[in-house]
Formats: sequence, structure tokens, C-alpha cells
Amino acid sequence: MKKIILTFMALALVAVAVSAQSFVENSYYTKSIQLEAAAKAAFDEGEYDNAADLAAQAVENARLSDEYVAMILSMRAADTAIVSAQARYDWATG
Repeated sequence: MKKIILTFMALALVAVAVSAQSFVENSYYTKSIQLEAAAKAAFDEGEYDNAADLAAQAVENARLSDEYVAMILSMRAADTAIVSAQARYDWATG
């Protein structure tokens, strides 16, 4: 019974990881790309102050995207460690 539960838990974690959005499809990254394009367009039109503001916003969103990806990677590593620890515990007690 424990093996069935452990297998189910492992499959559930894999399903969550597969169904999660990819790293480049996060909202911060998308916003950063949009702001970068808007900054380039504003610069080409001679709106330098607006371009600088948009570029700064793009950089901020890129930073937030990096933090988001780092958090997701940490969460996945923690989930993997939990499953591994649970398997060792089940083996030791089982």
C-alpha cells in the first residue's frame, strides 16, 4: 500500500511539473519583451525620455522574471528532495 501511495505521489509531482508553464512564458518575461519593443519604437520616433522610461521598466520586469524562474527552480528542487526523503523514510520504516 505504501508503494502505491508513494508511486501516486511521484506521478502527481511529475504531472504538476509537466503542466507548469515554461520559464519563458511567465508574465514578467512577456511584459519585458513588450516594453523593450515599445522602448525601441519610442526611441526610433525620437521620444527619448519615454524610451528611457520604457527601457527601465523592461529591465525591471526582466529582473522580476529572473527572480520568478529562480523561485520555481527552488520549489522544484524542494519537491524533489521531499519525495526522495519520503521514499527513504518509507524504505527505512517499511
